[in-house]
Amino acid sequence: MPYLMHNDLKIYYQETTGREPLIIFVHGAGGSGRRWSAQLEAIKGLYRAVALDLPGHGQSGGRPLASITEYAELVAGFVDTLPSRKFVLAGHSMGGAIALEFALRHAEKLQGLILVGTGARLRVNPQVLDTLAGGELPLHNINNLFGSAVPESVLQSFRREMEGLPSALYLADYLACDSFDRMSDIQKIKVPTLIIVGDEDKMTPVKYAHYLNNQIANSRLKIIYGAGHMTMLEKPGEVNKAIIDFLNMIRAN
Repeated sequence: MPYLMHNDLKIYYQETTGREPLIIFVHGAGGSGRRWSAQLEAIKGLYRAVALDLPGHGQSGGRPLASITEYAELVAGFVDTLPSRKFVLAGHSMGGAIALEFALRHAEKLQGLILVGTGARLRVNPQVLDTLAGGELPLHNINNLFGSAVPESVLQSFRREMEGLPSALYLADYLACDSFDRMSDIQKIKVPTLIIVGDEDKMTPVKYAHYLNNQIANSRLKIIYGAGHMTMLEKPGEVNKAIIDFLNMIRAN
């Protein structure tokens, strides 16, 4: 299994082979690189892709980090170990916040940015934080993560995954999200950006995506109809097409 060592942390990642540009996928709160499995499969052979497990997630070592800034710097250290000089960074939800923070700090490393179900600010419902602080998982909120057309198999698989994780992991990630706010800064981002959102997303509603689209000059917006917050799990074909079209555009320029 592929691992990289960074600051004594063992970071697990999945990789596919293909041409440049390299695309790096960053998962959301409580997740792992497995959230991007359908995208890795679709991109395999077309473009080189890497999906990492953040510290304390999936098969990586260490503990969850305390802030989006720390995660962005972790990603910066991770990519410095890879041979590609520039790459496209994709992030979902918390991973999208990490991607935005990375773009504001390390724009010179980026060829493009892909933001899926995220926002320039990610406030978390205080009741959810209280539930997690009490050692319980907010399992009753799972339906809010998905749109009305989600297959039952996807929903049940996600529930099983969530039930197997400690509440402390979600609490750490949600606290990091809750303190993230780049509303007044994202207009500084100039790299080509693809913004993807489900029209039924309750966690990061379409208005969040419109704000990103309006503030980031070189951006395009793709709304996935019938999908909620977990767009890449619910409508992988449409998400994959949008990503591949964007990578084709990056390669052509």
